[in-house]
Amino acid sequence: MMIALGVVFLILLAVFLANISIWHRIERVPERDLRFPRGESSITWIGHSTLLLHLDDVNIITDPMYSDFILLFAKRYYEPAVKFENLPPIDLICISHEHYDHLDKATLERFPKDMPVIISKGIGNKVRNIGFMDVRELGWWKSTEVKGVRITAVPGRHGGARISGYVIEGAKTIYFAGDTAFFDVFNEIGKKFDIDVALLPISHYRSRNGNPRVDRMLKTIHMGPGNFPDAIRVLGAKLAIPIHYKTFKNVGSLELPLEEPARYLREIIKKYSLKEKVKILELGEQMKLNYLDKK
Repeated sequence: MMIALGVVFLILLAVFLANISIWHRIERVPERDLRFPRGESSITWIGHSTLLLHLDDVNIITDPMYSDFILLFAKRYYEPAVKFENLPPIDLICISHEHYDHLDKATLERFPKDMPVIISKGIGNKVRNIGFMDVRELGWWKSTEVKGVRITAVPGRHGGARISGYVIEGAKTIYFAGDTAFFDVFNEIGKKFDIDVALLPISHYRSRNGNPRVDRMLKTIHMGPGNFPDAIRVLGAKLAIPIHYKTFKNVGSLELPLEEPARYLREIIKKYSLKEKVKILELGEQMKLNYLDKK
């Protein structure tokens, strides 16, 4: 009996090791010449849900993730597109929720501990324990200000995670959704805010083998490219940018191919004539936002 259990364990271990996402090489991303002139708003995609927002001369980083691994079983495919040492002075960190690919302690330890951190209500101690002194836990629809920029936490839906999206208001209004399913609160967010740019996640929206039961479950915790037309409409966003893809595959070869979410989103853009409404950024690409004034 013990020998049989041992054999089963070894088989399961072999299957697990064969499917986890650690056997590839991390690819380099060419450095771009990033500029942050006064009075110009911009968004730079560093990778996954890590973005650098430059708004009213305030630099905000979202869900900073610079580690090579999520725990020990998911390895990033591309280096962070902006090296940590090349980041401009950061004024604020926004963390959507406590999952390891969004709240990475090794990355947070690299920031000055007097820097303000905005985080979902109930999980502030996870960053206080790292040493941060200005930790602002926001309940949904509550707001705070940093250097004149107003940040409001808005509801998200991501399984059992305590999660918030953030609406960041300055010269432009940016909605950072973090990692959420598409649900009725998007309509409420759109009514409360005049959104210029919506940063929306697109990965892990369905299973690789198309299992109906798994797919139904995934739709309750992740939105995907197919939700973009409705999301843009109810949010009233002038522009939507996909995030949370092309960096990690949490379940290795059992997950969709790395480029699949963007490929499907391009189909959605074409089908619904969203070319002027959706911008797919390359890793490290900086999107200037002042042109939105003309829309």
